[in-house]
Amino acid sequence: MSYTDFLRHYSRVEVCTLTPDTIDDDSVKHWSVTKLDGSWRKGSTAGGCRNHPYSFWMNPQIVIKLEEEDDDPDDGEVGCSFVVGLIQKNRRKLRKQGEDMHTVGFAIYDLPKQFYGQREVHLDKNFFLTHAQTAKSETFTNQREVSTRFKLPPGEYLIVPSTFEPHLNGDFCVRVFSEKQAETLPCDDPVSAELEDETVSDEEVDSGFRGLFTKLAGDDMEISAVELRTIMNKIVSKRTDIKTDGFSMETSRIMVNLMDDSGNGRLGLGEFATLWKKVQRYLTIYKQNDMDNSGTMSTPEMRVAFKDAVKKDSMPTGNVATSDVSMAALTSLLESHKVSLSTEFKTVIAALESKIDLIHATISDHGQRITSLESNADLVDGRLSTLEATCAELAARNAKLRAKTADLEARSRRKNIRIIGLPESIEGPRPTAFFSDLLPQLLGDQILPTSPELVRAHRSLAAKPKPGERQRTVIIRFHNFQTKERVIREARKMTADLRYEGKPIAFYEYYILEVVMQRALYREVMTQLYKLGLRPALQYLAKLMITAENGDKLSLRGFTLNNTIYQLLVARYSDPDMTIDFDNFVGCLMRLEMMFKIFKKLDPHESGSIELDFNA
Repeated sequence: MSYTDFLRHYSRVEVCTLTPDTIDDDSVKHWSVTKLDGSWRKGSTAGGCRNHPYSFWMNPQIVIKLEEEDDDPDDGEVGCSFVVGLIQKNRRKLRKQGEDMHTVGFAIYDLPKQFYGQREVHLDKNFFLTHAQTAKSETFTNQREVSTRFKLPPGEYLIVPSTFEPHLNGDFCVRVFSEKQAETLPCDDPVSAELEDETVSDEEVDSGFRGLFTKLAGDDMEISAVELRTIMNKIVSKRTDIKTDGFSMETSRIMVNLMDDSGNGRLGLGEFATLWKKVQRYLTIYKQNDMDNSGTMSTPEMRVAFKDAVKKDSMPTGNVATSDVSMAALTSLLESHKVSLSTEFKTVIAALESKIDLIHATISDHGQRITSLESNADLVDGRLSTLEATCAELAARNAKLRAKTADLEARSRRKNIRIIGLPESIEGPRPTAFFSDLLPQLLGDQILPTSPELVRAHRSLAAKPKPGERQRTVIIRFHNFQTKERVIREARKMTADLRYEGKPIAFYEYYILEVVMQRALYREVMTQLYKLGLRPALQYLAKLMITAENGDKLSLRGFTLNNTIYQLLVARYSDPDMTIDFDNFVGCLMRLEMMFKIFKKLDPHESGSIELDFNA
C-alpha cells in the first residue's frame, strides 16, 4: 500500500505498547512486571493532584521496594531503573454516558526509613505538606495511559496516582516494570479499633448534673430513646456553630443500646453521664476538625476525626460535671419542658393512683394469711437482691483491685532482670557495685563500654542454699530502662556463650507469676506461627506482635479504617456536597464502636475473623 492510499483509507492510528518481556529473545533483558488495580472514589480516595494539599493525601498509595542496582556498568549512573505506567480503566465504556477520559498522573516520594516494611500505614496530610516529591510523571494528561521511566537509588518509595481535579470517580491500573526484581504493594490503613472504657459510675457524677438528670428523667430515674432524642435535639438546636438536621430515632436507639448495661432499654444516671461525656468529647473533636468553621466536616476532615475519636489523650478524665455551655442548654431544656412535663406527670400519677386503689381493693379481698406471706416473701426477696448486688459489687471491686495490684507490681519490675547460675557469695558485701562491674565482663565492652548504673542488686529472698544445692537467683534493677532492654536483647543472642568461670549462666526478664502464666499461653500459638513463616514476638506485658517475612506488622491501635470501609461510611453518612453533619458523625462513631465490640465478643481469641451461620 502506498503512503497516499494509506492516508486516504485511514484517519487514526493507535499504537499499543507491549510489556518488555513480550519480545522472546535471549539477548534481551527480561524485566520484572507488577500490576496493581485501584480506584478513585469521590469523598474518600479521590484527592486530586498536589495543587490540592488538603485532600491529596487521600489518594491511593503504593509502596515500591527497590533493592538491586542495574547491571549496566557503562552508563555511569548508580541506581535502579523502572517504568511506572498509570492506565485508566473502563473509560471508553463510559463515553456512551457522556463521560470522557480524566486528566491523570502520579507522584513519587522517598519513603522515610521509619516506615520501611510498614504496609498498614496510610501517610496523612502532614507528610505531604512537609515532604517534596522525588519524581513525578512527565505530565498530567487525559490519555488512557501515562508512563515515565525513572532511575532512583535503592530504597522504598511511595507512588501516589491521582486525577488532576479532586472528587472524580474512576478505576485505574498501575504497572511497574523494573530491570531487577522489585516488590510493589498497596499501602492502606488496617481496620481496627482501640476502645477505652469510659464507664461512669453514679458516684462520679457531680451534684449539678445529678439534679438536672433527676428533673429530666422523672420518677423512674431513667431516660428512654424517645426522651434522649428530645434532649439531644434541644441541645444541638441552640448551637449556632454546628449544622445538624437533628438526631434521628435510629441514632437515639443506637446510643441507648450502646450505653445500656442493664439491658432494660433505658439509661440510668451513670449510663446517661457516660453518654453525655462521650457526646461532649465527640463535639470537641468535631469542632477541632472543622477547619473552615463551616459547622460541618469535609470527608478528609472526617477520616482524621475517626482516629482522634479514640486517642487516649482525647479521653476526658475526672468526675463528670456539666460545662457552662451544656449546663445552660440542659437548664433551658428543663424550663421549656416544665409545663408539658408537669401535665404529663399529673396524668400519669392520676392513672397510677387509680390503679393502686384497684390493687388495694383486690388485696383487701384476700385473707390476712396471704397478705402476710406475700409481705414476708417480698421482704426476703428484697434482702436477697440487696445481698446479691452487694456480693457482685464486692467481687467486681476485688477483681479490679487484684488486676490493679498485679499491673502495678508488673510495672515496678520493668527495669529488673534475673541472672541464673552465678555462684553464691561472689558479690561480697557490695553486690550493686560488684554486678555493675561484672555485666561488661559477661557481655563484652562493645555492648556495655562502661559499667551500667544500677539502682540495686541482690539475691532472691530464699534461704541460702547448702553446698550442692542450686544457687539463688540474682535480681538486678537498672536505673535506665533502655539499658536493661539492650542487656536482655544482647544476652539472648549470646545464650550459648554466656559463662562465668566456665559454667553457663542465663539472663531472663523478671515477671510476676500472672504475667508468666499469660505469656505461657502463647507458646503453642507462636510455634504454629513460626511454621507458617511468620515472626511472632511477645511485647510487654503479654501482647503478641506478629511480623511477616516482608516486615508487615499486625497490631491493634486506634480507629483506623481501610479505603473500602471508609468509602462505605462516606456513601452512608455524607451529604451530596461531601460534608458530614454533627448528628451523622456521632451516629457513625456509635455504630462503629458497637460493631467492634460485637466483633470482639464473637472473636474472643482475637483471630481476626468470625463464622456466622445464618441457617441456625
